Amino acid sequence: MDELTRYIFNSYSNLMTIQENMAWRYFLFKANGQMDSAKSLESNIHISALIILGEDGFYSYVKDRILKEHSDVIIFNYCPKCRSLTRTPRAKQCLKCKYNWH
Repeated sequence: MDELTRYIFNSYSNLMTIQENMAWRYFLFKANGQMDSAKSLESNIHISALIILGEDGFYSYVKDRILKEHSDVIIFNYCPKCRSLTRTPRAKQCLKCKYNWH
């Protein structure tokens, strides 16, 4: 998962639709080896189109939709030193260059 996608999912998952949230849980269950839980979601007709996209396609689709529909509420927090995207919108330390601006 790329840096921007991780940032959106970690900080703005509240902007996902109910179906996207269910599909996200499906992929998380699968990644954690909880196949019984994943199977129970797999048959849900409301999320089958999202599951068919595959994990990478799903993450990309949701990231693009959130960026498009909610660009007015998304805050990009970049390190003032190296310009890398921080982990969260309120972070004050860069994980890449370790710069701290508290």
